[in-house]
Amino acid sequence: MSAQLTTTSYAVLAQLALRPWSTYELARQRIRYFRYVWPRAESAIYREVKRLSSMGLLDGKKEHVGKRARTVYSITEEGRGALRDWLATPVSPFAMDFEAMLRLFVAPLGP
Repeated sequence: MSAQLTTTSYAVLAQLALRPWSTYELARQRIRYFRYVWPRAESAIYREVKRLSSMGLLDGKKEHVGKRARTVYSITEEGRGALRDWLATPVSPFAMDFEAMLRLFVAPLGP
């Protein structure tokens, strides 16, 4: 499965390993914490969450805030396993994504 996952995939998994978030909250948190080491369009986050959910790495639960419905996502055990496996691999060569810095932020979640 790891061949299908990208740095964006792992960043989303790492965020959701900390706590459940809606996609809107995930996008806001990415800006707050990762914007300089993980530059992505907000739309990419929304697409990635749906993709990871369809792969069984995330679980979504519908909630209502007033009359508005939203889906709050959490990481599954399979998602945690994928994240741990990724953290145990060598870091890719330097790229604009700066994967090494992202891994540094989420290192406490790995082995």
